[in-house]
Amino acid sequence: SSHNYMLLVFRTDVSGGGRGFKANYTSTPMSCGGIFRSETGTIKSPPEPQPYSKCKWIISAPAGKVIELGWSSVSIPNSVFCTRSNLQIFENNTDTSLAHKLGETYCGARIPPTMTSTSNILMIVLTTPSYATYDPKFSAYYRIRSADEGCSGNFLSMNGAIQSPNYPEEYPIGLNCVWTITVPTGKQISLHFKDFFLEGRAPCRADYLEIRNGGHASSPLIGKYCGATISDDITSFGNQLYIRFYSDAAIGSKGFSLTWDGTLSGCGGDLSGYSGSIISPNYPYPYGRDGMCIWRITVSQGSLVALSIVDIDLEAHSNCLMDYLEIRDGITPRSPLLGRYCASDHPVTISSTSNSMHLLFRSDISREGRGFHLKFSTVCNRTIRGYRGVIESPEFPSAFTQPVDCTWTIEAPLGNAFSVAFSHLMTVPDKMLALFCSGVNSRGWQMCKGFQQCDSTYLQINEGTPSNGKMLGKYCGGTQSLPTIKSTFNEIHVHMKVTGLRSEALFRLEWFVVGCGGILKGKSYGDLSTPDYPELVSRPVVCEWTIIVDSGSSIKISVTDLAIDKPNDCDQNSIQFVGGPDSTSPLLSKICQTSINNQLELQTSGNRAFVRLQVKQANKHFKFKASYNQVYSSCGGLFNGQEGSFHSKNYPQNYDSFDDCTYLITIAETHRINLTFVDFDVDFSFGSNCSFSYIKVFEGEMEFSNDNSSIRTLCGSAIPQPIISSTNKLTIRF
Repeated sequence: SSHNYMLLVFRTDVSGGGRGFKANYTSTPMSCGGIFRSETGTIKSPPEPQPYSKCKWIISAPAGKVIELGWSSVSIPNSVFCTRSNLQIFENNTDTSLAHKLGETYCGARIPPTMTSTSNILMIVLTTPSYATYDPKFSAYYRIRSADEGCSGNFLSMNGAIQSPNYPEEYPIGLNCVWTITVPTGKQISLHFKDFFLEGRAPCRADYLEIRNGGHASSPLIGKYCGATISDDITSFGNQLYIRFYSDAAIGSKGFSLTWDGTLSGCGGDLSGYSGSIISPNYPYPYGRDGMCIWRITVSQGSLVALSIVDIDLEAHSNCLMDYLEIRDGITPRSPLLGRYCASDHPVTISSTSNSMHLLFRSDISREGRGFHLKFSTVCNRTIRGYRGVIESPEFPSAFTQPVDCTWTIEAPLGNAFSVAFSHLMTVPDKMLALFCSGVNSRGWQMCKGFQQCDSTYLQINEGTPSNGKMLGKYCGGTQSLPTIKSTFNEIHVHMKVTGLRSEALFRLEWFVVGCGGILKGKSYGDLSTPDYPELVSRPVVCEWTIIVDSGSSIKISVTDLAIDKPNDCDQNSIQFVGGPDSTSPLLSKICQTSINNQLELQTSGNRAFVRLQVKQANKHFKFKASYNQVYSSCGGLFNGQEGSFHSKNYPQNYDSFDDCTYLITIAETHRINLTFVDFDVDFSFGSNCSFSYIKVFEGEMEFSNDNSSIRTLCGSAIPQPIISSTNKLTIRF
């Protein structure tokens, strides 16, 4: 036999018989391997070296039973990817080509995790090459138990099922069951619930099923579930899930039945909510080689994301080119880069400028670290500037029930105001009414008046500064009618407060600036004017317009009407025209004279312009009107080929003053761009601070007035090192 069991079958038919047979058997020592059928046992590697062998130990349990396998010690010669001596575990079949592999291929001294089979057959395979320098050794122990006995397990199979004890009958009281599921690195686990019914309801303080992203009780929580249903399948962010089933000392219910599928490729996921955690696969143990994970964090609109690095240990490299964590300010892989990290030298907290972040984790085929642990939270106390936007309560569209105190301050240029409209508004305080009673009516009933107490949970909107402001509205107590609010100041404050165990709030509002100014994008022509033109301005006001046309074009601005009361007092009343996205760009013209008789025309060299009109003194003699058109640009451009070249205007002669040129390179999505400078002489006479003339290189398309996305700022006469993009787009602004 090949193992320590042999089965002989003797069969006769209905015809005549013969003398029969007699056989003798002897036993000989096995070199290795064996079949084990007892309820418990110990398995050890052979004491003598067995070069070029493949030893198999098979644990065979009765139908309906499963096998728990643990390890006392492992010492196997190490090799890259364990391709020489190694230890593997299979289930369901004794043929490795048909069996399901559990866990990894093991070598070295790392002890495999405790395993629970999903079938009644488990097989350990030890492979030793002929050139092994020393004998591989291991010691393992096992236990055969009923599939529904107990309530725990450590599963390493790609597919399987878990049920509550006694399912579909009522589960016992006083349970505390824990299951972990681990699949190979680079895979994700999907849980599908076939049946679910537990005692209790949210917030699940009685019986509950707790599911965490990772293999430990401290791993980030996905959710705590109870009641009658779990609506959707649950997918892990990495290759592990931790499942805990708890029942109190009261009554039980039917329980649950779930299956899992660990064949999904990838890791990462989409995260939302007020706060949460992210860990690398298998954290705090090595995360695996040649992997890539993407997480997208989104909080409610109007708020920001704060990301804290609790722990990080990746393969070290000076430029983080091997294993790294890349964090971007936005939801897409082309959003502005906030940082790339691989070592302990990192900021404690990284903040976004929008309500989302994009995280990319990559590992190569060489060394591994223990990975990383991150925490994110919502930043709802902030100042917002712009011309329109949306603000939502944390975790919208769900009602927010945690204690919170948020204030969003919205600012517009001087002389403007706001319009605010609600699409959702609901607050439920823990103190519903204050009652004031006096006298009785004709029926003998006491007469009382009820007043809502808005001191615990409410939404309040004020305008102006704390010293000269006023309240525009305060809302509390159930579902509200949806108000529309008009301010008279250029500053409003949205204050949301939730406190108390039974309080909650939910709202969504849209706001926009009423007055002048704005971002004019996507149109090849348009108009600018003072408020209520052709009427004269009669109050202090500031209007700011940002004009953006297609890359490779420029903007021609024609001033058709202008009157200023106090000529040449440029500190009080003026109009500035800037060739770029904001006031830091080159100044084209500043006008503060009484009037113009002929039409004034200006043209930018790039595809962006910024116009700022200010009236600081109230008067009745100021008006302004202009139009703009998109025209051909003398510099900048769009480049779509796989290779090409471009240069500054007039090259190799000197470039012009006040140039603002934008070059956009776009190639195939699966490629990156190598940008190489052949000749370079920019602003050498002014030193190296790049405060006058410069080149900025941006990942992707340059966003409006956002220098955070720039990956290099260049000036001087030394030829810069080549720049390699991480996406298929680069923007170069000169």
